[in-house]
Amino acid sequence: MSKRSLSIKQIGLKKSPFHDVYYKVIKSSWSLFMLNAAIFYLALNFLFALVYYYSPAEILNATPHSLWDAFIFSFQTSSTLGYGYLLPQSDVAHAIVILDTMVGIFYVAIITGLAFSKFSRPQAKILFSDKAILSSFDGHPAIMFRLANNRDTHIVDAQLNVAGLLPYTSTEGHELRRFYSLDLMSNNNPTFSLSWTAIHIIKEGSPLFGKSLDSLIEDGLLIFVSFTGIDDVLSQNIHANHRYNVEQIVKAKKFSDVLTTDKLNSYTVDFRKFHDVEV
Repeated sequence: MSKRSLSIKQIGLKKSPFHDVYYKVIKSSWSLFMLNAAIFYLALNFLFALVYYYSPAEILNATPHSLWDAFIFSFQTSSTLGYGYLLPQSDVAHAIVILDTMVGIFYVAIITGLAFSKFSRPQAKILFSDKAILSSFDGHPAIMFRLANNRDTHIVDAQLNVAGLLPYTSTEGHELRRFYSLDLMSNNNPTFSLSWTAIHIIKEGSPLFGKSLDSLIEDGLLIFVSFTGIDDVLSQNIHANHRYNVEQIVKAKKFSDVLTTDKLNSYTVDFRKFHDVEV
């Protein structure tokens, strides 16, 4: 499956380095978040170390003119470790310690809040087939793709919204690309627990009616899928999205069967064949 994300380059917007910081933090990966938090915390302590170093502040037991000792003292102060070996010994030092401690407490509170926001953000574990297929259904050509719940939970009132991005020319000759709604045989699933094959029948009224796979390739069709539902464990709305590039649309009869039942109310989903198709 293509892992390339849709590339969008914005030009002409004035943004500062701190523009929409909260959004950037929530969007970033955990590894990048932890790395940036550590680097910024060390930078704050180094800044205070410079203040201790160049001010007349006196630190008991610190090596004279040692920036490293000033950094260690700042780190112990902001983190409230306070080993009791390095101690402020002048009024200036005490004043800087007060500010250093307040900044450290606020920083820990902010990072804790951001970490909790990232941790508590509900995420849908929806698996999409790595290709969509052009097949036939009830005597009509159809485009199908498959999705599954990658958790052993129920998603209540699951909804699918599918649109195709195609070129369009207005009566005045304006050329643009616009979204066309691709209606499915069923856009909702009352309790999504297993797999779900989404089917768009290409018949009169469909924006894809009368188009061959070659013409869709020439048009550069993009299929956008939006999934929403309510996780019955989290009791929160969850959402997922996916995109099929035109090169991910292939001709096939159907998707391979992945669902079997052994007895009443006992189902098995074989994800090893989830992306397989029958040609």
